[in-house]
Amino acid sequence: MPPMYLLTAALVIAGWVVLLITLRRSLERTRAELRAELQGQIDKLSASISALQQAAKSRSEEAGQEFSAGSAAAPGSGSAHSPVTQTGDEITPETLAMITEKITILLGRKVHVRSVKLLAKFDVGISPWAQHGRAVIQASHNLSSLRREN
Repeated sequence: MPPMYLLTAALVIAGWVVLLITLRRSLERTRAELRAELQGQIDKLSASISALQQAAKSRSEEAGQEFSAGSAAAPGSGSAHSPVTQTGDEITPETLAMITEKITILLGRKVHVRSVKLLAKFDVGISPWAQHGRAVIQASHNLSSLRREN
């Protein structure tokens, strides 16, 4: 009887070896297919990035030409090439349209700008260390933990 057990064990082991070899070959084929598909996607993305960079370069060159043409105009003439001229803290509709256009180009999809605020200029008297300290203190006030205690 012992040879029968040995024969059964040998057949089971041989079956496992065949299964292992078959699965390994299948995995290698799948890996090669996935690698080829991934390389194709990378190539498409690289081509898209190159096209976008070329478009951005041409737009920046056009904007540079418009800027140089706009700077040749008289400072107070209200040139159409220079919508960024603003009085005080107001933002002109032309500037808002330009901001919306640039964000749309940057994100690659249509956006709606709800509001634009001008930031105050950096005050030399305010230390970056002081700003960081305020930020740390404000961040330490964990409101969710305070709500759980009540």
